[in-house]
Amino acid sequence: MPQITTRPLYRLTLSHEAFKLIQPRLKYLSLGYLMRGDRIDVPISMGLLDQLKTAALPRENLSDTIVRIHQKTGGTKP
Repeated sequence: MPQITTRPLYRLTLSHEAFKLIQPRLKYLSLGYLMRGDRIDVPISMGLLDQLKTAALPRENLSDTIVRIHQKTGGTKP
């Protein structure tokens, strides 16, 4: 029987604005997301989490990082 391997996922909490910007690039959105008031929890890969943390400025949350990167690139890459 073949082994099923899965990549570890991280559940990231985003603002609605950041979610709209990054939604087209989310690979694991089919696993579902959870809306909690003004926040949305989405599954992301650990690799994407590392990239976002690397790009984040000191004391900046990851939703703000996504919005800032999107604005800097003129909307081409969230």
